[in-house]
Amino acid sequence: MDSLPSLASGLVALAQSLSDGHPLAIGTFVGLGGGLMLAWVVRRRHHREAQPTGGEKDVQRLVARGDLEQAADLLVERQQFARAAPLYEKAGAKAKLAKTLLQAKQPARAARVYTEMGRHAEAAHYFEAAGAWREAGEALLALGDERAAAELFERGGELERAARIHVRLGDPESAAWLFGRAGLGVEAAEALIEARGRKPRILHRAAELYESGGDFARAAGAFAEAAEPRRAAELFERIHKFSQAAECYARSGAFERAADCHEKADEITLARAAWERAGDRVRAAELALEEGKNLEAGSAFYEVGSYERAIDTLQRIPATSPDASGAWRLLARIFLEKGLIDRARERLQALSVAGAPEKDDLELLLTLSNALERLGDGAGALEALEKIAGVDAEYADVAARLERLRERPGGPATVPPTAAESNRYELRDEIGRGGMGIVRLAWDRELERPVAIKFLPHELAANPEALRMFRAEARAAASMNHPNIVHIYDVAVLEGEPCIVMEYLQGRTVREVMRVRGSNEKQPLPPRRVAEIGREICHALAYAHRQNVIHRDVKPSNMLLAADGTVKLMDFGISKVMETGDEARSEAKGTPQYMPPEQILGREIDGRTDLYALGISLYEIATAQRPFSGDAVVDQQLHAVLPDPRRIRPEIPEALVKILQRSCEKNPDQRYASAHEMAQALERFLDESAESGKS
Repeated sequence: MDSLPSLASGLVALAQSLSDGHPLAIGTFVGLGGGLMLAWVVRRRHHREAQPTGGEKDVQRLVARGDLEQAADLLVERQQFARAAPLYEKAGAKAKLAKTLLQAKQPARAARVYTEMGRHAEAAHYFEAAGAWREAGEALLALGDERAAAELFERGGELERAARIHVRLGDPESAAWLFGRAGLGVEAAEALIEARGRKPRILHRAAELYESGGDFARAAGAFAEAAEPRRAAELFERIHKFSQAAECYARSGAFERAADCHEKADEITLARAAWERAGDRVRAAELALEEGKNLEAGSAFYEVGSYERAIDTLQRIPATSPDASGAWRLLARIFLEKGLIDRARERLQALSVAGAPEKDDLELLLTLSNALERLGDGAGALEALEKIAGVDAEYADVAARLERLRERPGGPATVPPTAAESNRYELRDEIGRGGMGIVRLAWDRELERPVAIKFLPHELAANPEALRMFRAEARAAASMNHPNIVHIYDVAVLEGEPCIVMEYLQGRTVREVMRVRGSNEKQPLPPRRVAEIGREICHALAYAHRQNVIHRDVKPSNMLLAADGTVKLMDFGISKVMETGDEARSEAKGTPQYMPPEQILGREIDGRTDLYALGISLYEIATAQRPFSGDAVVDQQLHAVLPDPRRIRPEIPEALVKILQRSCEKNPDQRYASAHEMAQALERFLDESAESGKS
């Protein structure tokens, strides 16, 4: 290092010796000398810095002696905070460590030191400054400031913890909001109810929270208390609390579903009552039969016009039963109404053997007397009138009748029989015509009411197959009594032709409603009305399927919209009683535009066959076009996917489209399992569309 100044001095002397020389040479030598001096100064400084100064030497000496805190103090004076911090930490000087960490811009570490020192206020402050919300909240909890701690926990995403603090603080409103944000529906619901009480609007929201939290029982209870029994019922049914579900379904007017749930809960008596309210008196009768209440069951079967089942049920009652007399009376009435006069007389005679006739028997005896008189059995008619007189001589006109019979020339036995064919029905105008019959309006003289009478067309009346199908319609439909099915009253022969006497309803078929006045074009119905029609037809099909009857020809022209708004299914002209095993085979009867693959191919059919036809029908009602038509309709039914109806009517809701698509699946296993299930889907669609319409 000393050679540099010597060299520089030499260069200066050389420059002076050249002072008499060229000025440029002198300048060159001077510049070179200055540069060498500058290099020497820089190198000298670096060397000095590499050696411990007085302060650094002191630090090292203090560290070596173990005086870490004093060493750290020296470093802090020199603003070497990063080096000072570990020395303070080893020395246990926490206060100085915390201060140093703050000076080193490490507030979170400083806050942890303050926490160890129990200085929670400073800890909370510096944790918050560092954005460490949870740790700041913990520090405030240690100070007892729970409300501020809750706010910090919330900022740090500790929503549940913040909510539980608000619960402790008696602030359920804030707790409910935080529990809800945390996805804790049950806790949110409880806090909400505690905060705002049990008003219907609050209970509705609480129920939704309970449901989101998976507590379906409490959700159902809240919906029920909020006067929303339908939603409560669905949740109760979901968790198999069928008794509560039935009660809520009944409160919502869904009596069929209430009855189903009562049955699942083994509450047969309540199920019977629910089926009665649902209009399914046949099912109610079947349940009475299951309970062994044969007289009640027989009476119910009689009231719905199912005479054969009524007779079979009533005849099971033994003569020793307390119900025997009631059964004999009802059997006598049924036999009289069916024209089985001898069997009716046997039952009434059995009553006479059991004891004197009662006032309840007088009407039956009078009916028997009239029937016997028409048949020419004057003696039998006289005997029945005498039994009436023995109980009540002033009943009806029994005295005059007795006198008339006794005074007949030749005695009462000579009463002439009346003509074989009844004149009960007065035929009037033709009101309809279809592939399976002509319908005429008529007047029932006996019951004084209008009826519809269906005759086979003349060209089919001579066809044994048409007659077989015609009688099958009568057998299938006469046993059914449901508000969504056109009721069959009687089977008769009028003017030498077989006919069915049925309920007369003012109204039009769905196909007629769709027809544009003055043309052959059709117009679609609104989606909501389509769903309403589908739901009512599902109710009819669910009932029919429970009676083991498949309609097999569901289509818009077989759906009647009555004047009172009721939707009714009619024309069971090709329906077939379902059997089991290999016997349950279709004969491919029906309308090809609505037939599912299994019916076209003659394979086994069941209730899902009707659901396919209903889906096709609803598609047509919604779009005014059949999805499958033309010469290739059969191939389309077998292989083509149902077209999206929104291509024709974009406003059809997606939820309704999905219902149509599922009901029209080619594979029956992929359709709705039952008409009841499809009705539920349509009901949900209607409920959801109503809610969206309110919002």
